[in-house]
Amino acid sequence: MSREELIEGIIMILIIIGFWPVAFLGWFPEAYKYTYYGISGVLVFLIFLRRLARVRAGLKYSRQMRDLREEAP
Repeated sequence: MSREELIEGIIMILIIIGFWPVAFLGWFPEAYKYTYYGISGVLVFLIFLRRLARVRAGLKYSRQMRDLREEAP
């Protein structure tokens, strides 16, 4: 696991932990709610884009390897 993936995982865990006051205590002040929704939404979207880019890079690499194998005698 790379350092980037580790940081993304930690961010996702922190986002989940941030929702615990709502789930277990019913505590969710308005200022906390809108700030938290905004920040967590943006972070999850950025993580999604980064992971999508890694998947595309992996697919590109595998296509290149497949093409090289097909060209080899």
